[in-house]
Amino acid sequence: MNQYFESESRSSKTTPVIDCLGYYGVQCGNPTPETRWIQRTTWNMGIWEASYLWRHYGSVEIEPGQKAGTYEAFRSIDAYDYIDLYGGVTLWENTRLGFGIQNVFDKSPPVVGNEASTTTYNGGNTFPSFYDVLGRIYSVSVDVKF
Repeated sequence: MNQYFESESRSSKTTPVIDCLGYYGVQCGNPTPETRWIQRTTWNMGIWEASYLWRHYGSVEIEPGQKAGTYEAFRSIDAYDYIDLYGGVTLWENTRLGFGIQNVFDKSPPVVGNEASTTTYNGGNTFPSFYDVLGRIYSVSVDVKF
């Protein structure tokens, strides 16, 4: 678990330093929740392996300086939780087959409008480098050790 206490930002010499903890916006960029954590549990039984990953992002609000000019529905983002599942089987001594599902419940990213931040962080009216924008993702892998 990560508990943040401060996240100062200053976008230019003419703007004051602000604490971006718990905020997102033009000066802060990506959301910076006070709490962010991941929890993974893995089970192994013989040749089989199963694992889940729980990703949690705390709630955030738009920077105080932008609040007045922002549509009310885009002023905050509730806490977000994603669940990912993985599995694998050892086929031979040196070969393992794996499969996974990210964002199992296909949770869509929050919509925050295009004025919530600069296009460096805000693409498609959300924060694609922070939230899952592709929805549910399936993967298959083969690991071979030489």
